[in-house]
Amino acid sequence: MVRDSNQPGWWIRFGELVPKWFHNYVGLEESASRIQTFELQFVPGLLQTESYAKAVIARGIPDSPQEEINRRVTVRMQRQRLLSRPRSPRLWAVIDESALYHLVGNEAVMHEQLEYLLEVSQSPTIAVQIVPFKRATTGAEVPFSLLRFAERELQDVVYIEYPTGALYLDKPAEVELYVKVTHRLTAEAATPEESREIIQEALKKHY
Repeated sequence: MVRDSNQPGWWIRFGELVPKWFHNYVGLEESASRIQTFELQFVPGLLQTESYAKAVIARGIPDSPQEEINRRVTVRMQRQRLLSRPRSPRLWAVIDESALYHLVGNEAVMHEQLEYLLEVSQSPTIAVQIVPFKRATTGAEVPFSLLRFAERELQDVVYIEYPTGALYLDKPAEVELYVKVTHRLTAEAATPEESREIIQEALKKHY
């Protein structure tokens, strides 16, 4: 990270479309060896299809011109490239089952998204776990991401986003709390195999 600090990231060219408080996260995401993320309402950004991402972004900034929405979608799609590069980070996504049923865009968009979720869940570097409706997500009231790094001297970072900014937690006690929450979430969630069945069931019933 020190070596690359003077090299501008690809996201710089998108200017104001990538807020300064988000620049840090994209840089950390690019450097992480493991990304553990929890989402309540939506499929995580790194696993979104282009049409799903466009619908999510348009919902968040409904008065923005289409060109701005399209460029924000481009940023999100660009971020996903890290998952297919050599020595890609391990992504572990825990998603509340409600995200499979929130109609984002339309039924065609949801069908494509859930099919894609099934596809990427087969990757050896991506694990997807669904938290069923009947199970509580203890200690996880808001979405968050836990970024871990291969370099021992780099502290793990917890990222929590809100509408006008984000929190970056790196104090050992704070990070340890979220490590424990992550462990509970993976224990409470369905296994990756069971999760694929839950996704398939949502596809069959609704999309």
